[in-house]
Amino acid sequence: MQLAPEPLPSFDPDKIRTGKAKPVLSEYLFPQTFGCRLEAVDETFIPRHIDNNGGLVPCRTWLSNSILDDLETWARFFDPSEIEVDFAKPEHSLDRMPTNVRVDLDGLGQKTICFFKAFGPGITGGPLNKELNVYKSILMSHLSEDVFVGRLVGIAHEHENDSTVGLLLRYIDQRRTLYDVVEDNPDPKLRKKWAAQISKAVHELHKIGSVWGDVKLENILIDKDDNVWITDFEGGYTHSWVDPDKAGTVEGDLQGLQRINRFIFEGPRDSPWSSSEEVRNGDLHKEPAKCR
Repeated sequence: MQLAPEPLPSFDPDKIRTGKAKPVLSEYLFPQTFGCRLEAVDETFIPRHIDNNGGLVPCRTWLSNSILDDLETWARFFDPSEIEVDFAKPEHSLDRMPTNVRVDLDGLGQKTICFFKAFGPGITGGPLNKELNVYKSILMSHLSEDVFVGRLVGIAHEHENDSTVGLLLRYIDQRRTLYDVVEDNPDPKLRKKWAAQISKAVHELHKIGSVWGDVKLENILIDKDDNVWITDFEGGYTHSWVDPDKAGTVEGDLQGLQRINRFIFEGPRDSPWSSSEEVRNGDLHKEPAKCR
């Protein structure tokens, strides 16, 4: 008994691996779904097709007109149907939401790999507005390329429903987080380089009127050239890195920076920071509801 059709080629790891299928983001965000239920009749299990919803929670966010109008003045919009999914491991096509995508950023046909940061369903307000404001400041201030901070390159926006589904960020070809790398006892020269790069990035953000906010090791990435990048500008704070009364302030950033430098040069010896809890806007941070 077949209750649903065979999976589309875009969800077939073998077809993706050989290039026969080139999945796009819209297929993962808004796939065709089938809800089924297993029932027992006379002690015999019988599967039944219930509906075509399957419990799917679409990753759609409706931003206010004022936010959209402002975004259109400085950011580029791309429909999910135009965004190609890039799976390093095609076998993940069946169980993971894509994060690496390819986008024709300049309209010349050359697709650039980007990081897709999906919104949870209905995410609006504080954290999102803070993040967008920081990315706008980075762009409008023409922050130098030797300041290693995350950068926005586009907005994933579904034109049909006028909904926004996520951010397109510059891809960082990362090896690991700062925490992972420091555990390997890196060369002292690298430690000094990383401390200097992080300090420069934080102070340059402050010069343009922005703050990093959620200062912690997991938001610091090391790329393939051993440069260190600071990411995640949603705000909030993480216990043991920034005191609650300093969250979202320049003072909080500097406090977190001091503790990061200590970690870089002294390592994780008996550090309480590896198990710290994250708080956004006064609430313990939880992952947004799954959209698949």
